[in-house]
Amino acid sequence: GLVAEVLETSGESVHALPSKFHGTLKGKRGALVEAVQAATDSFVRFDAAAGGQVHIRAPRRIRERTWALIQELRTQVPPVLTLLRGPGLTAGDLLSRPAFAGKVADDEMWGVAAQEAIERAKQAIASREGDEK
Repeated sequence: GLVAEVLETSGESVHALPSKFHGTLKGKRGALVEAVQAATDSFVRFDAAAGGQVHIRAPRRIRERTWALIQELRTQVPPVLTLLRGPGLTAGDLLSRPAFAGKVADDEMWGVAAQEAIERAKQAIASREGDEK
């Protein structure tokens, strides 16, 4: 009935995620977690309980996609930050800003890193899903 439908469409899932990853996945001043929430239409909260957890609040299908994105971001964020902090970018280095060349300003670093890492993570997930078909 309706109650089951409401419970199914809105809820929270909790996933083990070691606390040592929380800072990177939040980003400076929450830039990355805010970008994840905007990209997935979910609410994400990190918690140090039980060695580290992430709580995701959204409809079930969105929770699953958000968790997949967060797991992929663990891999994508460090190399993106290394690239952005490097000597300079050439056009085509960034999926999220293909025409961009030069240095990213320090105050824009995490915003650009969040968008780029999410773009790369979505692409990696899509290519894996394509392989499964």
